[in-house]
Amino acid sequence: MDELLEELWRTGQDNDANPSLPRDELLMNITPDTGALLELLICSMGARRILELGTSDGYSTLWLTKAAGRTGGHVTTVEKSPKKTLLAKENFARVGLEQRVTFIESEIGSYLSRHETDTFDFIFLDADRENYLTYFDSLTRMLSPGGDMDNRQRIIPCTGNGAIHATYGGDILPEACYSCWQGRACGTKSQIMMRRAGCIRTEN
Repeated sequence: MDELLEELWRTGQDNDANPSLPRDELLMNITPDTGALLELLICSMGARRILELGTSDGYSTLWLTKAAGRTGGHVTTVEKSPKKTLLAKENFARVGLEQRVTFIESEIGSYLSRHETDTFDFIFLDADRENYLTYFDSLTRMLSPGGDMDNRQRIIPCTGNGAIHATYGGDILPEACYSCWQGRACGTKSQIMMRRAGCIRTEN
């Protein structure tokens, strides 16, 4: 798996360096450091039911699956692009990990509306940034119950400035006491609900 992770990181960087590619053909993978952080978070909380929204070529999915292998978990990943979904499936088949992942080809909003009763211990949102606020209520309902300040349940907005503006400039995870690491925010479910009740102030 580590060799494939290295390969996908390199090919993703090469792909996205092409200025002529349209946005929907960019892979926009997370960095290896971010992948390692995701693995650490999942393993530290023992998360088993893991949801990824935005598969791309499966690079970030591999990191989540690597962690799930240590916790005995399973990853469900959602991607709207048929081309990227197929690419991710092919990458997983190369290392024999298809059984650890459920690949779903769907628009995120459509998936959330069909699966609001499903619950997950860990949600990684890395797609469709302009709709984060729209997804917020659904995602908080889908987090496993019992989340508290020991970070047992998390929702992690994606990379990039758009996510940071959504995180700290609107109604999605602002004004709570979060861990921030290289521009990515983490918040437990209890922090989210306390924020909505006005119980937590921002730490500046």
